[in-house]
Amino acid sequence: VPGSRMWPQLRSISRPDFETAARRGLTLFRREERLLQFHLFDQAVNQLAVVDRCLGRPGGHMLLVGAPGVGRRSAVALVSHMLRMRVFEPSLSRGFGAKQFAGELKQAMAAAAIEDGGSPVVLFLPEGALADDHVLEMANSLAASGEVPGLYGQDEADTLLSPLRESMADAKAGSAEAACKTPWELFVLRVRQRLHVVVAL
Repeated sequence: VPGSRMWPQLRSISRPDFETAARRGLTLFRREERLLQFHLFDQAVNQLAVVDRCLGRPGGHMLLVGAPGVGRRSAVALVSHMLRMRVFEPSLSRGFGAKQFAGELKQAMAAAAIEDGGSPVVLFLPEGALADDHVLEMANSLAASGEVPGLYGQDEADTLLSPLRESMADAKAGSAEAACKTPWELFVLRVRQRLHVVVAL
């Protein structure tokens, strides 16, 4: 059940109640986003529950393995919509590699930590995005530490982090954000908590 814009307040519910919530979520998704060919049979409901459990916790990442067409992308899209999370997926084109991925990665990280105070986002990486080993290394670094070495130049980082200086001053005493000593530390903290990496193979 969605709660606040920042983090939905989830609680344990029975399977029938979860199925009802999933049907309602699917109806809203089709009404607000696009037609989604996703049928809520038992295996699909189980898949939704696993995705929900992972994306519903700060810093949760996923590796989804399965044959094409089993509904992994649809399950992530539906649960993300139910949890009010933005989904970023690289636009794959000929020659896609680390350089193109870096640009899209910056957008996802800014959405998680900077834009409008930041909000939970999902970075969905299909198998085709991982043909370049450097892309996989960047995604792994992001999931493990919340940052990617060398992603930002000094001038770019200074501009990016400018809004966080005010956020540091307003941080609630005793919170994890209040313990950050620099805008970069706050940026990394927010990315680690709010950006979920989902890899589909």
